[in-house]
Amino acid sequence: MRAYVMRRLLSLAPILVGISLIVFVIMRLLPGDVASMILMGSEGQGSASQEAVTALRQKLGLDEPLPVQYVTWIGGLVRGDAGKSLWSEQPVFKEIGQRLPLTIELALLALSISLLIAVPIGILSALKQDTWVDYLFRIVSIGGLSLPSFWVGTLTILFLTLWFNWTPPLGYTGPTEDLGKNLQQLIWPALVIGYNNAAIVSRMTRSAMLEVLREDYVRTAHCPRARLAAPSWSGTPSVTPSCL
Repeated sequence: MRAYVMRRLLSLAPILVGISLIVFVIMRLLPGDVASMILMGSEGQGSASQEAVTALRQKLGLDEPLPVQYVTWIGGLVRGDAGKSLWSEQPVFKEIGQRLPLTIELALLALSISLLIAVPIGILSALKQDTWVDYLFRIVSIGGLSLPSFWVGTLTILFLTLWFNWTPPLGYTGPTEDLGKNLQQLIWPALVIGYNNAAIVSRMTRSAMLEVLREDYVRTAHCPRARLAAPSWSGTPSVTPSCL
């Protein structure tokens, strides 16, 4: 058992190295210069001289060769130091910790909504197979699989603003501070994400339900009691099943 665990851990190392390389290369291939964006501000309203940009690049280590930058970055991660945010100057792990409760709450809320939607839809779609109910739920599921979540979220905000003149409160309020305001902020993002997940779960529920309904023990349980026929010429009652 110990040898198996060690083999699995050793096989995990190349995967982690490959993921880190992909992330590092993608971040370096993105257009724009980080030092220039920091000095000019998030909206680009500032100005930056070439000397200031060069000095900031040296401070951040961006003037080093890419292999040196990668080794420095990996060494910091191994020591538990992911560096500081280029925008807030706060440690990266602190920034992640501040946003982690919101992420967990949104994920749990979206999961609950998806299960509340998907399980009844999948069961009813299987029970009403090839009826208008099944076709309707299948269209809803295909829509959830086809429409990107970010596009549905954008349309949701747009329609709520134009039709109902309603926008969610800005910022984030924890559930312990004000539960009502917290739900107003998270209910629509949770519905959008939950709808996308519900489409997948409902299709899986429908397929599993149909497979179970075709099992012999289910068909036998649905079969009504066998009718006791009239005695035959031999004088022994015969049992005639009503569904075969």
